[in-house]
Amino acid sequence: MGVAHCRPRQGGAGAQTARYRLEETGMNAPAFRLIRWLARRFGAETLLQWSLLWLALGVIMAGLARMVPAVRQAGAFWILLLGVGTGCLLARGRWRGWLAAPAAMLIGALGLLLTTGRLAKPTGAVLLALMTVLRQGKEGLPLLSERWGDFLDHLATLMSRFALWFQVARSGNVILDPLVTALLWGMGLWLMTVWAAWWMQRRSAALTALLPALAVLAFVGYYTGTRDAYLYLALAGGALVLLQGLGGYRQALQRWVRARLDRADIEGELAFAVVGLAVLLMTTGGLLPSISLREIAERIQDMLEARRNEELARSLGLEQTPVAAGARRSGGTMRTETLLIQGAPQLSQTVILYVQVAGYQPLPPAARLYGHVRDTAPRYYWRAQTFERYNGRGWTSLYATEEAFAAGESLWPQEGATPPGLQRTYQTVERLTGDDVLVFAGTLVSVNQPYHVWWRAAGDMVEAHSEAQRYEVTTLLPDVTVAQLRQAGTEYPPGIVTRYLQLPENLPSRVRDVALDLTALQPTPYDKAVAIETYLRGFPYDETAPAPPPNRDAVDYFLFDLQRGYCNYYATAMVVLARAAGLPARLVTGYSSGIFDEASHRFVVVAANAHAWAEIYFPGIGWVEFEPTAALAPIERPLGEASLASSVPVPQPMERGGSPQAILRRVWLARLRRYSGWLALGVLALVGLYRLLAYGWLYLLPPSQTLRVLYRRLYRLGQRFGIRLTAGGTPHEFAARLSARLRPSWPFAPLQAAFEADLHRLTELYARVLYAPRPLNRREQRAAVHLWLRLRHRLRALRRA
Repeated sequence: MGVAHCRPRQGGAGAQTARYRLEETGMNAPAFRLIRWLARRFGAETLLQWSLLWLALGVIMAGLARMVPAVRQAGAFWILLLGVGTGCLLARGRWRGWLAAPAAMLIGALGLLLTTGRLAKPTGAVLLALMTVLRQGKEGLPLLSERWGDFLDHLATLMSRFALWFQVARSGNVILDPLVTALLWGMGLWLMTVWAAWWMQRRSAALTALLPALAVLAFVGYYTGTRDAYLYLALAGGALVLLQGLGGYRQALQRWVRARLDRADIEGELAFAVVGLAVLLMTTGGLLPSISLREIAERIQDMLEARRNEELARSLGLEQTPVAAGARRSGGTMRTETLLIQGAPQLSQTVILYVQVAGYQPLPPAARLYGHVRDTAPRYYWRAQTFERYNGRGWTSLYATEEAFAAGESLWPQEGATPPGLQRTYQTVERLTGDDVLVFAGTLVSVNQPYHVWWRAAGDMVEAHSEAQRYEVTTLLPDVTVAQLRQAGTEYPPGIVTRYLQLPENLPSRVRDVALDLTALQPTPYDKAVAIETYLRGFPYDETAPAPPPNRDAVDYFLFDLQRGYCNYYATAMVVLARAAGLPARLVTGYSSGIFDEASHRFVVVAANAHAWAEIYFPGIGWVEFEPTAALAPIERPLGEASLASSVPVPQPMERGGSPQAILRRVWLARLRRYSGWLALGVLALVGLYRLLAYGWLYLLPPSQTLRVLYRRLYRLGQRFGIRLTAGGTPHEFAARLSARLRPSWPFAPLQAAFEADLHRLTELYARVLYAPRPLNRREQRAAVHLWLRLRHRLRALRRA
């Protein structure tokens, strides 16, 4: 920026003073002009104070966004901006803390419900329908009723998800709902910023203002074990030290002025000490991540028994940093398989598999032609391998152990009757490729040939191998209805949560936003999965789609740039979006059904049937396939209480209900419909109560005292427009000066005339209080309050303009 130098300037009567003058042209840039204007408008010390507060809160927000997936950088920025502004406005007003706190919570809750809760669209639809009623009268009422019903339906869904989250969290279990988690974290950040701004504006108490936010950052950093947490704490702590030093200096100046003492010339020494301490703290924090504090943390944990309520922390989106992978291996050898999205696949019509499923006999042609019976071969997905870790470019699968099984030996020693919701099938597979990877449909139970299984963890199979080219397998296929999937709930096993909700830290935030947009108003995990599946099926299928560019996330590229692709793109996008919505999901590779050959009663699978699809985990059921690829037909599932294809009894849905989510949603919808009128009256009552608390007390004063209070407030508003009180000035003179100052600012003459008329009437009443012997009556007191309210509204509107 160049060098700033000082040059003496001649003063009056030959006196010389030295003043720093910046002469570089770079200092005339818009940013510096803005800084100079702010310094002149608010004062350099005030500007520095609020800049340091912004720095501290910004560092804390960035740290939380780094450690908590539910906190987004963009959302945290807007919360910081609006929260500080709201806290300043509330603190500058005459509201006491007990009244400002619920006001801040209400403002934050409404803003988060409209944005993060995705209620802005249904709310806008209600407002547009209301405008239609105002224009068209009764003809617009049906539209308003429909839009209002949609709004209540969405609100009931949101409230039911909140109720379920609190119910499960209170019971000590883990519940994964990214929308509720994002709303809770957003509310926490909002309250922290409003609190900090309030205390800085009212008391200039830096420590009290930042202590809650620092405590949250410290706890999250300790719980998650993020090494960068020390750096964020040190930077925020350094800003706090600077704020404390600046605040102490300003308070000392005020004491010196009140005591009429000479100001001590210690600015240089004080600045050196405070800045030096802050720099030391920040530097120490920067070095701490390279120092191992694991033993200290573990000892503190043992003493304080922290991390006791891990279920609640995980429900809030907090995950502890795992120890090194090598420390978790118990026997066996770690292996890795990789699936990258590498561009258009080159597939042929060469036959690679013959699969025969026992028990399925197609109808004879005569029955299909003359009996008017539709016969469709069952749809199967021949799985080969599952993948669990997404890295932005593709998938990897970690093998923990390999286990050998004899021919006919079952993978499940405790095997007995077929579990409810599953169907036992027997498949005969003939391979023509010489590959040793076993291909089958469903969950593997046993093979009639010697085989090996690679396990990811106990009960979590990656793939199976056998050298036999012809083999028979026994498997379990899900045979459930839509009602049962909606009833499954969210009580996921811990291992499923740990492995199948993984997402890379650098996943673009707009990908997570798409997931929340699609699922925010869906009541059950199954409905969320279907919403994601339906959305992806709207993208055109294209086998010539290119690979993602270097340094680009594959899902982000597919959703926002490419917007076409083949099965690897579709399946990857569905798994990532499902995980971002809190649904455990994995990617599976293998083959689609192929063509059913009626002559040989078997499926013929060619190389072009190679496929990738998504599977979602449902508690009590297991992994269920979903088909997001637009080139294949969607998977049809029975809607009723049981599947006709199953010979095994399945649990019936809950009477008059179904899933807990559906029951809670109906309960909240009924409550909202029943009490929506009372809710509107309650809002009006709150508005009336606010007006009573803010202005009603003026009616309890004597009329003369009311006029003094009102005109004193008018004096303060006038000072904001540059109208200063003069010694011996009269109310009429003040009113004349105010009218003259504002006259060029009015956009319309009628507004100016109305304002000046109200100002003249209020001034006349106040002059009577000061000079006339006849007192005011209660009717004139009420008129004065109404005049003041109109004047205040117009003055504030004019000042904002």
